[in-house]
Amino acid sequence: MLNKALILLGILFLTLVSCTDFDRKEQLKQIANMKQTVDSLQKNLEINRIDTLAGLRTAVMNLELRIRNNYTADTISLELGKKMAQYQTVKKFFVAEKEEGGENESLNSQTLGAAYLVVKNGLLQEQKTLDLLKSDIENGNGERNKYNEYLQFEQNKVKQLTILLDDYKKHKDKVLKMFFDVYNELDPFVKSLEKKNAAKSKNK
Repeated sequence: MLNKALILLGILFLTLVSCTDFDRKEQLKQIANMKQTVDSLQKNLEINRIDTLAGLRTAVMNLELRIRNNYTADTISLELGKKMAQYQTVKKFFVAEKEEGGENESLNSQTLGAAYLVVKNGLLQEQKTLDLLKSDIENGNGERNKYNEYLQFEQNKVKQLTILLDDYKKHKDKVLKMFFDVYNELDPFVKSLEKKNAAKSKNK
């Protein structure tokens, strides 16, 4: 009887070990898939990074300076007033006191630089979290019975980051369109003013 009991106990132990190994493999597979998704999101974000952001910010500030230096009329025409209002709307997406993204702040209200940083930092943090969770599962650290709960939580975060990246890309495209629309209208106007003012200076 004792031998049978030991055999049954051994079989039960091997079954539990086998199930644990199977669970661990599945859990690590989920982490590998999430890490691959995050890596893909990071590459997509990098593709959508605006390399000319500093130049665009300078162009926005220079345009305002050129208008101030060359427009001398006592009153602003209705048409120019509308264009300047559009310009001010565009300007807030390029110029800020500090270029930091707030996680709880809508991307649509942030500068392009801040919106980019929100997504970038979120993805970097998720990579670190997944690495720590992977290490815990491999070494059996922490509350093992909560591993699947942790994995589900991280899967939801990866989905949110996917949506966040999509929002950033839409925000970027919208802002850049607004910028080029208003810049292409105001720049020729300012150039005509600069030309007139240069001619006046020569005739003095």
